[in-house]
Amino acid sequence: LKGTLLAKQAKYDEAVAAFEKCKQLDPAYTQSADFQIGVCLMNQRKYAQARDRFQSAVTMDPLSDMASYARRYQDAAEQWRYIERPLRLTIGVTGQYDSNYRTLMEPYRADALSRDMTDSVESMDKRSLTMQNVVRLDFVPILPGSFVFNASYAAMNTLHERYGTDNDTFANSFTLAPGLNFGSFAVNLVANYTHNLKRGHNPPDPAAPTSTDYNRYSESASVGPLIRFLLSRDHILEASAAYTKKNFFQTVSNPELNDQTSSGMDSSLSWFWLFKENAIFNVKLGYTRDNADGSHFSNDGYRTSVNLIYPLLDKLRLQLGGDIYFQDYKNENTFFDNTVRKDRNYTGTVGLTWSIFKHVDLIAQYMYTRVNSNIYAYDYKRDVYSLGMELKF
Repeated sequence: LKGTLLAKQAKYDEAVAAFEKCKQLDPAYTQSADFQIGVCLMNQRKYAQARDRFQSAVTMDPLSDMASYARRYQDAAEQWRYIERPLRLTIGVTGQYDSNYRTLMEPYRADALSRDMTDSVESMDKRSLTMQNVVRLDFVPILPGSFVFNASYAAMNTLHERYGTDNDTFANSFTLAPGLNFGSFAVNLVANYTHNLKRGHNPPDPAAPTSTDYNRYSESASVGPLIRFLLSRDHILEASAAYTKKNFFQTVSNPELNDQTSSGMDSSLSWFWLFKENAIFNVKLGYTRDNADGSHFSNDGYRTSVNLIYPLLDKLRLQLGGDIYFQDYKNENTFFDNTVRKDRNYTGTVGLTWSIFKHVDLIAQYMYTRVNSNIYAYDYKRDVYSLGMELKF
């Protein structure tokens, strides 16, 4: 009884000591005491020790009701041990078909195009097969008290069947997020740095010999607070704000107009609804600002996105997403009749994830993008079909 009361008060070390003494005083209570000790260890996130205690309870009397409960808790301990493992490795390989990759390619920069040149680019075959290879390493240790911390490194290489020597990319990304958990809410300071390499000339020069080397293309960094509020058992509110800095290394003509290097901010407010086991509905509102060195690229952005993950079967999940992103540029574009550029970006995704077993997911996805711009050179449609595999360890 003393151990049970102490466990209710979250004094788990004292509760374990009481249950151990109970076993010494009367061995008949050993199975029940080991079960209760296992529950205390689960609450302390000591999953390996908890699993061993539940196994001990099962061994004492395998046919008892207590043994049946202990088996269920043992499975839960093993599951949570995997979910909360401190070091996590993810490897992904995805094949894609892109219907309109040429629209986004260098060296055809829209600001440098006349109407005739744009029409020439539009007449090209812009389809390409693509392969994306991703490696991600996450470190999420269990810290004492209210301290929380996670760090991650990700590398992504994108290869193209066509135009690859001009457009293959390689990105490295680092993220750190120390914070404090206060129960009903948590606060993290999130810092990210991403560095991008790109094959081809830098700057592109049609007269230069063909190059297949990767060159520095861009880098970006951000830092700011992330706050999560647990509104109820099934509802989470998340707010973030970050200072951002972007740097583009390629040389451009008229840098006072075309340099995309910028500083600014990225903020968001997001609501998560956990309305069913393994089901998540999310609505996110965001505001971004880029103050670019080149006057053509300074803009304010307003984003609304909706995402759904819904289990169709035990191991099959449906993913739906929609994103609307309005970009209002601040200055007149001197290359296009002094028009103040406005882009309206619409993106929709639908996908299926099949967890073959604990370490392997198969992912199929379709993404449609439509950008309506009042400047014709930035207006386009795009379809991307993806099929890939993700390994998780």
